Amino acid sequence: NGTIAKPLSVGLAACAAIRAAQLAAAGATGHSDLFERAGGIFAMFGGDATNSIEPASMIAGLDSIVFKEFPCYFGVHQPVRLARDLVSVLGCSLIERVSIAASAYTMHQMSLRCPQDWSMGQFSVAHCVAVALSAGPNVVTNLGDQSISREDVQAVERKTQLRVDDRFAKFEASVEVETSDGRKCHAHGVLDLDSLRAPIIAEKKLQAILHSRIPEAQAKILFDATSFETMTVSELLQQLSELTQSVHPSDHNAKLEATIDSR
Repeated sequence: NGTIAKPLSVGLAACAAIRAAQLAAAGATGHSDLFERAGGIFAMFGGDATNSIEPASMIAGLDSIVFKEFPCYFGVHQPVRLARDLVSVLGCSLIERVSIAASAYTMHQMSLRCPQDWSMGQFSVAHCVAVALSAGPNVVTNLGDQSISREDVQAVERKTQLRVDDRFAKFEASVEVETSDGRKCHAHGVLDLDSLRAPIIAEKKLQAILHSRIPEAQAKILFDATSFETMTVSELLQQLSELTQSVHPSDHNAKLEATIDSR
């Protein structure tokens, strides 16, 4: 955490998708059943290569997804929430001191100070809380590259103390703020990941992929005519290829296959 490893992994995956599309456009070929065949994608990543795998089953184990409330690491979310809520009590009072207590999980990974850019800042509990105390309800739009150089955020961050509370659960935290007029405000809570979950419907995910790559009207025609529950991935790709070639008869077919493969 706090390194360029995560954005680098995403970038390498994107590069692979582009490279796959370029190779296909240049005439490179491969097995049409690369997903289901023995030694194929599913077998490599733990799937059952002996059976024909349907698109609907590809994400059967993902019955829900957790949506991040803030664009930073999950371990920082609860302190940021608490700080944001305290702003409504503090008003415009000048902050004299901030004390953040959290689990060892949060503090051991998120205790970075004075981040140089947002790739590091998103893992800094002191920085993200300072943004929340400075921006209040607008914390979501203020977290990012623009917060790194803000003097008001840096001033609050310098007044922030961090400590580990071994009694706290993984996503539990408390924030205490003392103002220049002598007031002390305290907030404590545990992040409930279940409250951030939303169901994933396989069909909706497929529709999202389709609509982002081909006109919505054509995507709907294909989707309505597709036996989604019984179709294999290879069969789905073939139908997508035929449709996209009729809409954009260039190398769009290769790009679409690479897009679905990467997703």
